Amino acid sequence: MKSVQALKPGESEARETVPRLAVPEPHIQVVRAILCPLYRDILDLLLLTGARPGELLSLSEQMIDRSGTIWRSDLREHKNARRGKSRTLFFNSTAQEILKRYLVEKPDQKLFSVRRESYSKAVAKACDTADVPRFVPHQLRHCVATRLVDDLGTEAAQRLLGHSDRMMTEHYSKSADKQAQQAVQHLAETYRPQ
Repeated sequence: MKSVQALKPGESEARETVPRLAVPEPHIQVVRAILCPLYRDILDLLLLTGARPGELLSLSEQMIDRSGTIWRSDLREHKNARRGKSRTLFFNSTAQEILKRYLVEKPDQKLFSVRRESYSKAVAKACDTADVPRFVPHQLRHCVATRLVDDLGTEAAQRLLGHSDRMMTEHYSKSADKQAQQAVQHLAETYRPQ
């Protein structure tokens, strides 16, 4: 059996993707200040839940179980539903206060009458106005992942983000650099060339 060599970057006319990274906190805050209240609330919910923008924007009141201290939404439709994976969003008390502003009399109606593309454009425009590098709303999930991995560990982040593979979650850690720096410092302390 013969295999085909993998293409190297630039050997195809296909668009090269740039890895998405966490957005620096100061950039988030200046963009947040520019956004209208609805879009600001969505940004805050993304940072409080680790949800993908599409997951959050598809929510309706009837999808949220408000019976416990932590509210939850077991999503039927999400990115990995076709693979048989489950996805649950959790809402702490801060997120609940935001959601309460959008609960409506029609429980099957979406909480946010916003299209994902419109929200992305508003964030891009706010980035331009704030004179910070553009970021997309999905990058806020990377911010949550990085913070959780570094503060609470991979397993906590993996559970909240709905990753089935630990390796997917581990690549968000900034602590890997810190560990490498500690390791190289240890080598300097324990090995003395003669």
